[in-house]
Amino acid sequence: MSNPDRTKAPATRPFTSVRLDFPQPIRLSNGIETYVVGNGEDEVCRISWYLPGGKFQERVPMQASLTAMSLFEGCEGMTAQQVADTFDSYGAMKSAQAFDNVTLVELSSLNKFLSRVLPAWVRCVTAPAFSEAGVEVKRQYVASSIANMQQKVKYLATCEMNRLYYGPGHPLAHVSTPDEVEAIAADMLRRFHSANYSLAGSRLVVSGHITSAELEAVDAAIGSLRLEPQRGQLCNWPIEPSSVMQSVIDRPGAMQSAIAMTI
Repeated sequence: MSNPDRTKAPATRPFTSVRLDFPQPIRLSNGIETYVVGNGEDEVCRISWYLPGGKFQERVPMQASLTAMSLFEGCEGMTAQQVADTFDSYGAMKSAQAFDNVTLVELSSLNKFLSRVLPAWVRCVTAPAFSEAGVEVKRQYVASSIANMQQKVKYLATCEMNRLYYGPGHPLAHVSTPDEVEAIAADMLRRFHSANYSLAGSRLVVSGHITSAELEAVDAAIGSLRLEPQRGQLCNWPIEPSSVMQSVIDRPGAMQSAIAMTI
């Protein structure tokens, strides 16, 4: 094979037809819309639960993110230590992250242990404790992480890119400070959870090696829940990009440089 002539730009052409195939949703017993992506070979699965309520609905910066991160710091009938022991003993992993209009809560488990960890996971999502001690753990962690990230050039470049792309007043462009995080009380997280985490407006994605047994376990744990009318409202924040297409941040003493781009 001959070497390409790198003095000449390669030919370009527009995309032709692009089609994404999505699975047809099914409904749990209580009506929650569920998408099943079940073509995995290993005996593992992941439950992804998209709940209403994200950064667009928060009253103060980091309220949505801290609410998501505090879900597993204890729940109705279980302490934070009991929650952690339950997932650790079965090798299951859980996570929660707030996005724009939604919060994504996920559970990864071996298929044979799914029915044993699902009840605790669901209880953390639907009835979290938001204890002062549990929230303080996450509050300190997030405040410390932000302080450390502020020293990294990649983080600074990404924050500046978001400001130029979304506009300075957009929630996704806001750069939180440790002081803002420290000011968030546990009661603010309870109010956010109560006002937004509506099961009626949620959706599920079940992926991995999925058989009828896994779907029955999901339906028993989630499909049996009582749905209440959706409370929170979706928001559509306008994007107002800056007329400035390039920005440079000088970080004296930095050992590296970082470039962030978006289209």
